[in-house]
Amino acid sequence: MNVEDAIEMRKSVRKYENKKIDRDDILSILDAGRLAPFAKNAQSFHFVVIEKDAIKNDIADIVKSKYLKFAEETSKSDEVLSAKIVKFANKFAVFYKDAPVFVLIMADEYQNYGFNEYKYMDKNSKPYFELMYKRNATMLSVGAVAENIILRGVELGYGTCFISSVNIAAKEIESYLKENNIFDKENYFLSSMISIGKEVGDTVSPSKNDLTDICTFV
Repeated sequence: MNVEDAIEMRKSVRKYENKKIDRDDILSILDAGRLAPFAKNAQSFHFVVIEKDAIKNDIADIVKSKYLKFAEETSKSDEVLSAKIVKFANKFAVFYKDAPVFVLIMADEYQNYGFNEYKYMDKNSKPYFELMYKRNATMLSVGAVAENIILRGVELGYGTCFISSVNIAAKEIESYLKENNIFDKENYFLSSMISIGKEVGDTVSPSKNDLTDICTFV
């Protein structure tokens, strides 16, 4: 399979066969992530591969619980929104627990060029804020790592989903990993997650914007 085919075939898959993934395939998928470009070649990321059902369920429960707490608070002022959050919590926030594997991408904070200069000048300045949050080099680099993982997964015949919904409970998940001696590396945080498995059914991807609408030549 060439790169163009993998890109065009990629879709977010949320239903998987209950079938274990060969360890060599997992390693091949992760190795593609390892080879991704990273700011300053810092390579400050770590893959936590979750295969055990008990851990999958624990993480899903942590995330679901956080959403339900938000739903409870929201219900005091907006019952319609609260119901939507509950629906999301029971479906999109936990589907990955049924995947054979999901990968937590842990990352270390990377200081962009100009970070220290703006920090010492004025920590509350807009440029500092943008470098730290809006233009954060770690998250940009993790995106490249994730895309490599996803495309290699497609090449090997697996469906994947790049998941950000777990970040609402990132601190709780990080604590869980530490308390259970799964992962504890100083300054590393949960940046994102990818579920991997053989697709069940035929997922229909939403339409994408036309290239003419998102491209400018000068």
